[in-house]
Amino acid sequence: MTFDGVSTTQPRKVAMKAIDAIIPIAYHTWMSERQRDRRTGTPISDANAFGREESLMQRHQARHTRDTGRGFTLIELLVVIAIIALLIGILLPALGKARDSARQLQDLTQVRGMGQSMTFYANDERGWYPLMPFNDMGQRAWDGVDGDAPRLDRQYDYGVAGLFSPNQLGDAFELWDGTSTVAEGPDAHPGYQGTSFGDGPGNYNLQDRTRQDVAPYTDMGVMESYIESFETLASPSQRQDRWWGDSSSNTPLPGSRYRQATAVLDVEAPARREQVVNYNVSYLYIAGLRTDDPAILFPPPFWGTETATADASTSSWWQAESDEVKSEVGYNPDTGYADVDMFGDRGGNFVFADGHGEFVTNNPAVEFFSENGSKSIDILGSRTVYANGSRFEVTRSRTVQTID
Repeated sequence: MTFDGVSTTQPRKVAMKAIDAIIPIAYHTWMSERQRDRRTGTPISDANAFGREESLMQRHQARHTRDTGRGFTLIELLVVIAIIALLIGILLPALGKARDSARQLQDLTQVRGMGQSMTFYANDERGWYPLMPFNDMGQRAWDGVDGDAPRLDRQYDYGVAGLFSPNQLGDAFELWDGTSTVAEGPDAHPGYQGTSFGDGPGNYNLQDRTRQDVAPYTDMGVMESYIESFETLASPSQRQDRWWGDSSSNTPLPGSRYRQATAVLDVEAPARREQVVNYNVSYLYIAGLRTDDPAILFPPPFWGTETATADASTSSWWQAESDEVKSEVGYNPDTGYADVDMFGDRGGNFVFADGHGEFVTNNPAVEFFSENGSKSIDILGSRTVYANGSRFEVTRSRTVQTID
């Protein structure tokens, strides 16, 4: 376990080493004092009992005077130091755990707050939680144009930050001139900016505000009017996050997305929409769900703790990483999280479609979004849909997608 980046077991180890070093010093000091007392002690005369008693009294008075006047001995000081070191070794890990628990509770409060905001949105949208606008590729996937069964796709093009901002400048905000759509510079780490993936009905459009074949330009993300502050997008438990480049890198690619990160950046709670970008958002989102879905038996989670890799589509919860990478990061298949994640490999905070929030310790990818999960959204089986003259059997999980 770690506390502010330092192992909480380290102080205990240091304390034990200090005690191990102090004990032999204290022992040798004690032996030296005994030998000194023997050498300086007054001999007891056997001449008479009175003389013996007087000698004993003199020795006692002399030793009492010496003991009360000299202050702490070295052995006493060493014992005090050893006790203090032991107490530090015991108490510091406990204080670290208490602080971690407080941060985890605050994080859960933020997660539940976002769930409530998204429920307000869903109340205005016939029960649907927010979706990113479909670009051309996303619309084709939804319509089954390519002969494949209809599916929800390309939500990850915008990243989860796209729910709150169509112009994700991040730390490049200070370099932005206020008019151009792209912030450039060696210290710029922007996210989605405008129509990087083609224009389609309802797509964000920052490149050309005069076009009539797309939805009207808007500075606002679909969720902005439903939240009180952008700062709740950053967890108090997360210090750093990874950046994979601009929005084009949101797309899942072969190989390790964890290792493909081009920078590791400090997480800063965004104060305005332009500062909302993937590395300042500590959570992932499962798009395509409803507040009350008759096709789903158990209420699923939809907003919660992200991992340190790219949680895009089926790459979420380390699913696309190799065994080598999973071993490197300390991946726990039971929880879906790794040692390098926000709460280590213990799990993550989530809010569910029925409004409750909890710390989830079972792997969400398996528990809720696989065919064999005990609370899977596919537990009621597939449904029949028709697209472009073809008939398809589609499971519910095909029409949801994880984004971060």
